[in-house]
Amino acid sequence: MVSKKLLYHCSVSSQTPQEFLWNFLIINEPREIKTIRGKIFDQLRPLEELKSIDSCLIPNSQGIHYDLFSIYSSVPESKVDFSQIYIGFVRRDRNLQPKKSPSGWNGLIDLAFNGKI
Repeated sequence: MVSKKLLYHCSVSSQTPQEFLWNFLIINEPREIKTIRGKIFDQLRPLEELKSIDSCLIPNSQGIHYDLFSIYSSVPESKVDFSQIYIGFVRRDRNLQPKKSPSGWNGLIDLAFNGKI
């Protein structure tokens, strides 16, 4: 059984010290993913850049999808209230640390696709 969750990682941008790179992995139903993303965007405004990394239906999960994306924002982790974003399993996850290339996400994407996260 695939469990619904919100995983994130926040780090200081290597490009601009006043910016933070946020990586998110949401595992949930598409309608809920859309709602959670909207609440994330509200908390991190103004958004500098949004990049979708991957999203897909998890096979044999009864309609559960994953959505992996990154956001550049001037909002630090200490200013985000995750209780206002998602009531459920929320965790900072080191697997979402920045990758040197897009292919660096492949292992995490495979785990998400196979419902092993």
